[in-house]
Amino acid sequence: MSLGQPITNKMIDFSFLVYYIKFTCSATVDYSDVMLDMLMNAAVSTAIGRIEIQQVEKPVPFSGEALIKVHYCGICGSDLAGFQYGDPYAAFPHVFGHEASGEIAELGSPSDQLKAGDRVVYDISRACGECRACKEGRTGHCSNFRLIGGHLPGAFAQYVKVPYRNIYKLPDDMPYELGAICEPYTVASRACMRAEIKKGDNILILGAGSIALCVIALAKELGGNVFVATRKDSRLERAKMFGPDILINTEKEDMFKRIMQLTDGEGCNVIIDATGVKSVIEDAERYISPGGHLVILGTCTEHVSFNAFNILLKEIKIIGSKHSSGQYPAIIDALYRGKLHGDKYVTDVFPYERAQEAVEYAIANAGVCGKVLLRFE
Repeated sequence: MSLGQPITNKMIDFSFLVYYIKFTCSATVDYSDVMLDMLMNAAVSTAIGRIEIQQVEKPVPFSGEALIKVHYCGICGSDLAGFQYGDPYAAFPHVFGHEASGEIAELGSPSDQLKAGDRVVYDISRACGECRACKEGRTGHCSNFRLIGGHLPGAFAQYVKVPYRNIYKLPDDMPYELGAICEPYTVASRACMRAEIKKGDNILILGAGSIALCVIALAKELGGNVFVATRKDSRLERAKMFGPDILINTEKEDMFKRIMQLTDGEGCNVIIDATGVKSVIEDAERYISPGGHLVILGTCTEHVSFNAFNILLKEIKIIGSKHSSGQYPAIIDALYRGKLHGDKYVTDVFPYERAQEAVEYAIANAGVCGKVLLRFE
């Protein structure tokens, strides 16, 4: 039985056996409590454009896993895409959501580092631990990774289960709302790490969506001269709040001419694409300096073409960046200390019962609103 499928009396699986053993070992048993303890509420995507609040099975944490009670979960661009078009990793019905913060409700086995009540966030990528990359410690390159909220049920629910190795503690006084934005900042942090940003680099960020805003803040923190380019003034106005040096409206300015003016004809040392748009990515090689790094962060499923001789001549590095492997401790610390404009990132919070309204609002107000959170408290 898949998560997101309503419970019926005829449905009995291994989860039931776990709870059956747990409760029948007690001196007294109230079977209504047994059933209630097996269930949780979730915002289940049942079809394209449709979210329903349903009672579904509560995940059972096995050895090495924790059950996390979700307090807040951000709505990611990938969640919006899944709502509008479906998801390549999951079939309906499905529970999306991965930008979550919460507290540990239950441990599947004893742990020296974790306990019930710990305030936590988590890395969404479950590595297999068996492939060559995992054995070499490169879990971010796992050949068999599975995403919580993608391949696996996510955190648009009251509970989500996560491996111990993916969990990171929050400071006791760090708000859960702030914890819920750690994930997009970690994705941006990995992109900046992959770009090898140095102090004084001229950095062009293509796009000004939610991940791009995190990239802006991090690139400035690393000492870069940050240029942001997009075609909408509304997005540029929001991007301004995160501290870039230059804003470029690509509908109103000659992009190539402007970049060459800003860099004395050299081009940008680092370009990070956060659009996922084929034509934007292909144009990027025109603006990059000799020895420059082009990081593809936005999701593009199309074939992209570059001038191979230009890449050879300039010795350009083209780099992919996905997920957030290893970035959580630094991001938690930075946001906790009030850096990276975290206080400006969230603009709207909806109770989870209004999940469909929240997603539709985020789509309708893209470029105007900031991060939208679902509240499960």
